[in-house]
Amino acid sequence: MDTITITFPQVKVKIPIKGLTFDNIEDMIFEISQNIARRVFEKALTDIDDYLRNKREKWHSSNLKS
Repeated sequence: MDTITITFPQVKVKIPIKGLTFDNIEDMIFEISQNIARRVFEKALTDIDDYLRNKREKWHSSNLKS
């Protein structure tokens, strides 16, 4: 069975403590998770597209019907 692996990258974030609130933390976590998801799924879609492109029958002039 062919598979595509999706890897969630490790993330390290330094957050300044001054002025930190739970609302700020919530906003940061949301933004970070959105960015990670975007990158992961862009990569997954690219991999799927490459796989399908490579599996597609190659075009030959003999495929043309008169």
